[in-house]
Amino acid sequence: MLTIRTARVDDVPVIRELISELAEYEKRLEEVLTTEAVISRDGFGKHPEFSALIAEWGGTTAGFALFFGHYSTWRGAGMLELMFR
Repeated sequence: MLTIRTARVDDVPVIRELISELAEYEKRLEEVLTTEAVISRDGFGKHPEFSALIAEWGGTTAGFALFFGHYSTWRGAGMLELMFR
C-alpha cells in the first residue's frame, strides 16, 4: 500500500540518497553538493527553506517530493516549485 507522509528530520539520510540517485540517473552526480547537514538545516531548522513529503510502499521508501515557494516579480505573485523522485 502506498502512503505519503510529511518528512521528518530522521529522513534526511534517505532524502540525500534519493537526491544522489536522481542525479546519477541524469548523469549529473558530480553537480550534487548538498550534504545531510545542509538538508537538515535548510529543511528542518529554525527557518525552513523547503518542505518535503516521503512516499512509502509497503513500509519501504519509494520516493520524495520537495517543495518551496518563491515570489515572481514579473507576475506579481507567489509560486510553488516542486521536485520529486
